[in-house]
Amino acid sequence: MNDVILGSVFSAFSTGLGALPILFLQSSATLGWRDVLLAFTAGIMMAAFSRFVLN
Repeated sequence: MNDVILGSVFSAFSTGLGALPILFLQSSATLGWRDVLLAFTAGIMMAAFSRFVLN
């Protein structure tokens, strides 16, 4: 049970960490860069998911 809670917390933290660049660069980033940053954020979420859920 502790592994599930730890995995959930880590996944939430990783998602927030990946979303930070989008929050700070919201007004100066072009649509292309926003797409790249959102893809990066999705990659971080998938890495956290695969690390703790699929093991």
